[in-house]
Amino acid sequence: MAPCCASPTTRRSRPSASSSAPRSSTPTAPPPRNWRETRARCLRLAAALAGIGVERHDVVSVFAQNIPAFCELYFGIPVAGGVICALNSRLDAGMASVLLHHSEAKVVFVDYALLDTAREALRLMSEAGARPPTVVLIREVLDEPTVPAGHPYLEYESLLCSTGGGSLDFAIRWPADENEPIALNHTSGTMSRPKGVVYSTATAARTSTPSRACS
Repeated sequence: MAPCCASPTTRRSRPSASSSAPRSSTPTAPPPRNWRETRARCLRLAAALAGIGVERHDVVSVFAQNIPAFCELYFGIPVAGGVICALNSRLDAGMASVLLHHSEAKVVFVDYALLDTAREALRLMSEAGARPPTVVLIREVLDEPTVPAGHPYLEYESLLCSTGGGSLDFAIRWPADENEPIALNHTSGTMSRPKGVVYSTATAARTSTPSRACS
């Protein structure tokens, strides 16, 4: 199925090679990657998400700092047909629990640096009778391996290298129309409980396109 409308994922997900493919996409990542390599990892990520049960319009949360994996998740989740819900990395466990519950996230990707907060948030969800999402742990190269062996979480790199995440032939789940949801954001909650704001594919495409100054 070909894309029917503008989407932030279109440029990086087209089968044809982009003119920017040789350029660096994540220069600070060890090892640095170019856009061609990033595209391949995004397709593997989308295939892996489909393999663990993510379907169209399922919410996939990301609780992470500004790390290289976030770039791949930004593209890979919509390519799988999911709705990305990025959580502020400064949230405490109580608020993270509320937003995970509200979004009904099916999967949450957790930055290793935020694991303690995420664990507490998931505990609070369970105590409230909510079903916690599947957790995928993102480890950076310099992270200390202090999580005990046999922990219950999936791991990001292992997921990309798994059988479900190894295919570059994943059939991209393009939006059926420009009004399909692509992202779920939340208000800050400084005045009251946070409110969800759904972004459509068309809105995200417009806001992700660099604006040009008019004379």
